[in-house]
Amino acid sequence: MYRQVKLLLGLFLVKQSYLRTTGYIKSFRSRKIQGADGATVPWLTYSFVSFLEERLHDQLHFAEFGFGASTRFFASKVCTTISIESSKDWCNRVESMLSDLPNAEVVYRQVDEGYTTYLTDHRSDMKYDVIVVDGRKRVECMINAYAALSPAGVVIIDDSARGRYAEGIAYYTARGFSALHFRGLAPMDLTEHSTTLLYRSGSNCVSI
Repeated sequence: MYRQVKLLLGLFLVKQSYLRTTGYIKSFRSRKIQGADGATVPWLTYSFVSFLEERLHDQLHFAEFGFGASTRFFASKVCTTISIESSKDWCNRVESMLSDLPNAEVVYRQVDEGYTTYLTDHRSDMKYDVIVVDGRKRVECMINAYAALSPAGVVIIDDSARGRYAEGIAYYTARGFSALHFRGLAPMDLTEHSTTLLYRSGSNCVSI
């Protein structure tokens, strides 16, 4: 029993503990979405954030459905970002977070008034390298995002273990995409988090 308690305490007290090096303990205590250095990180699994961060660069174009902690993170690392948000109140409240990032754009659309099709309806001349789906009507967003992808583009779906998103994942795998699943801790959460990367093998912007 003593050994078990010691090992458990080590998760919280040892400096090189995974809970500390990822920033999980700091995030859980502060109730903020952050990494070990206190900087804001996407509300995705820590393992996925680590995987993706070293592959981002200033030549990539990024889009997301659902505005959140990931927006500022990505805007600071890629060429351009656009976020399609379905909540007017939330959009107004957090848009100021990006005032110092001229490459970031936030667009408000009601869920049933062009939210899921915004990229193809209004940005048909633009192709995106990374598209994150983390808002409303995720399956519809995933399916409509397909036409907005660059040849090397990837799609990221959050909370991907939820059964209702299987249709969207299957849509991509049926078109030759591979699905790489990440499971583990995410900022603040006590339960297992899931994030899935959909990519074309041998031809993608994350070099896998």
